[in-house]
Amino acid sequence: MIERKKRTLMIVGNVMLAVAVAYTFRFIGKGDFYSLLFSYLRSFIYIGLFTAWGLSARHRIVQKQATLKTVKRW
Repeated sequence: MIERKKRTLMIVGNVMLAVAVAYTFRFIGKGDFYSLLFSYLRSFIYIGLFTAWGLSARHRIVQKQATLKTVKRW
């Protein structure tokens, strides 16, 4: 139980850190200092978070077809 809680806290901490870094990139990119670079980096962070969320949701959802195939096999 402790390992699961520790893992959850690490994931939440990483997500919060990524959002904080993207938010910081937004403020840095508003100036003339590599504005296009920070815009791309921020987008890359958000796309990565969205992809990770989608893969996590896909992993957690049990598909009806997959369970029917495994039940028929046994």
